[in-house]
Amino acid sequence: MVQSLDVHSTELNGTLQTPLKTTALSHTMDNERFFQLSVDMLCIADLKGYFRRVNPAFERTLGYTTETLLTEPFLTFVHPDDQAKTLSELDKLAAGAETIAFENRYRCRDGTYKWLMWTAHPDLTQQVVYASARDISDRKRTEQTLQEQAALLDIATNAIMVCDLNHQITYWNQGSVALYGWTELEIINHPIEDLLFKDGGTTFASIQESLAKTGQWQGELRQRAKAGQMIIVESRWKVILDTEARPKSTLVVNTDITEKKRLETQFLRTQRLESLGTLASGLAHDLDNLLTSIIGSAQLLPQILPEIDAPAQRLIDLVETNSLRGIDLIKQVLLFARGAQGPRHKLSIAPLIDELSQMVQETFPKPIELRISVTPDLWHVKGNPTQLYQVLLNLFVNARDAMPSGGMITLEVNNLVIDVARHRPHPDAQNGNHILIIVTDTGSGISPDVVDKIFEPFFTTKPPGRGTGLGLSTSIGIIKSHGGFVEVHSEMGQGSEFKIYLPAV
Repeated sequence: MVQSLDVHSTELNGTLQTPLKTTALSHTMDNERFFQLSVDMLCIADLKGYFRRVNPAFERTLGYTTETLLTEPFLTFVHPDDQAKTLSELDKLAAGAETIAFENRYRCRDGTYKWLMWTAHPDLTQQVVYASARDISDRKRTEQTLQEQAALLDIATNAIMVCDLNHQITYWNQGSVALYGWTELEIINHPIEDLLFKDGGTTFASIQESLAKTGQWQGELRQRAKAGQMIIVESRWKVILDTEARPKSTLVVNTDITEKKRLETQFLRTQRLESLGTLASGLAHDLDNLLTSIIGSAQLLPQILPEIDAPAQRLIDLVETNSLRGIDLIKQVLLFARGAQGPRHKLSIAPLIDELSQMVQETFPKPIELRISVTPDLWHVKGNPTQLYQVLLNLFVNARDAMPSGGMITLEVNNLVIDVARHRPHPDAQNGNHILIIVTDTGSGISPDVVDKIFEPFFTTKPPGRGTGLGLSTSIGIIKSHGGFVEVHSEMGQGSEFKIYLPAV
């Protein structure tokens, strides 16, 4: 065995070496070459806080000479905010623990700082630490940019969400939480169509078809939030591509326009009512002249024709009666068109409510229950008691007709101070003290398709012969002439709620 080793021995530096020693020397040379050429920062440091040896990557990364790095305590190069945790990590190494992926900032020669990620192993027998570090400044800047972008997304008022290719939600910002009510934990990994398209329909399928063809979609959606309320959003969808231009996700940005649509509807309703009022006023004057002449003729006929028989007299009476009804109808139209003018004085709503309550209890069907709540010390209003009584009576009659099998009518009257800057805006709302009258029923409700038309003259959902369609149009005219406004909320099968706001004095 010795002869074999002698045959394969090699002379290096004048010393007879075996192949085993040659291999060890070769490994040492390889390690030294790796130490010098490594792009990572390699070093040996003692537990007193000094570098004993650093590789050239230190100079390339930080800009200092090796001499400077070896003569100064390495803590002097550490960012002041990171020195405490660096000392703590050094204490762990002194206790024999390894360091894995420790991050801190080192000052460069030009005064800037770079983020370094360290891995270190202690050798307690020699009281040194073998460590390597990698410059992760670019990664940290990217992380910071992403954090800033995420923060911007969270403070955005828009609902921003991301879905994967299976339509499951993978991102849900705080704007989405505020709009829909679901938290991020409740929503992540849930199919978007099951949450925001509960009411069915082909809208979601249409969106996906458009995304497949053009990569984007935009439009208005009616969706239901967690609490059950219906909201309207302006929705924008866009397919996000990966580096190879293949679809990887879908970005959805929804803007709540529920209030905007409500105000638009109210504005258009006001314009429509004003136009109809002008038209109705002109027609009413002409019809009034025609009916007046018909009534006059009907009253003169018995005098001109004294021998008229009973059937003919009944026809004349019928003409006169219906003409008088027509004039009453015209008076309602004029009342609507002119804004329900009349004498006004300071009054309390409470006596009108007492009178109305007595009338309802005496005349309404027994299955209809009435509940009334009036706040003590109710403020006064300046108005016409007959007209205000007409408004309340009309609302009660409509509520009765919406509950043919019985139900509940609730009347609440409260004092209210309106601050337009804080309360939900209304085109006719003004700052100040108001009386709020709320009439609620448990009837059949009003269809969303017609709720915007109920204040138009001659519009009615009642069967022929059951209503003229002038009740609510006259009521809103009266309220507006008193400086107030009306809000309506109704859902099919859930009843209706009318809120009347009257300025208080």
